[in-house]
Amino acid sequence: MTDADYIFLADQDDVWLPSKVSVMVKQIKNGEQQYGGMHKPILVISDLSPIDKNGFPKSTSMFKMEDVNPRAVCLELLLSRNIIPGCVMGFNRSLLEASLPFPNEAIMHDWWLTLVAAATGNILYVPNSLVLYRQHERNAIGVHDHTLKSSFFRLAKSPMNMLRRFSRLGQRAVKQAVALLEHLAGKELFDKKAEQTVKRYLDYRQGHSLSKICYFRTFARDGFTYEFTRLLLWK
Repeated sequence: MTDADYIFLADQDDVWLPSKVSVMVKQIKNGEQQYGGMHKPILVISDLSPIDKNGFPKSTSMFKMEDVNPRAVCLELLLSRNIIPGCVMGFNRSLLEASLPFPNEAIMHDWWLTLVAAATGNILYVPNSLVLYRQHERNAIGVHDHTLKSSFFRLAKSPMNMLRRFSRLGQRAVKQAVALLEHLAGKELFDKKAEQTVKRYLDYRQGHSLSKICYFRTFARDGFTYEFTRLLLWK
């Protein structure tokens, strides 16, 4: 494991813009000063610009493609949706230590890091694209256009496959939330409000109809249409 104070995750075919490290380290340090020192988990995220395999731009903003407001990222949203790829992250050692060991239920390493950051520390946003993210047919995980129009076209192209994958994701998201609760149980860093949020999320996903009615608005952070779809398909 690295002994660095500040950590970045890199994909070998992405392009980091020259100011990425300096801008993000400065923001991490500002977060530490503002929220309680180096012992407070701090995750800093930036935007990115997707490019094709030849380096031509596909969009100026990942968050516009994902149809997400990066300033509104919160635990209630992250429990259901992974919206922050590792290549736009910079974080302090406190977050790394709070996240380890990664449980088998963690769906993706970047998703787990954002969940731990939201539950124990702070997530800060740098409003610049600091990475050129190369998309090609070999991408394990890609940035996709998640506007309703694009989502509808993907569904129409391969409805059964998309519905099966989406349904399985719901089952895994619940298991990941349970693992988060167990991983952070009894730790001083685990914010009490965040702990209650995770418990309510599990009650919402696994409980009776009254829980779904009570908490629907709480967990519909990326829009009622998306959350209603999850409610129907995430059994």
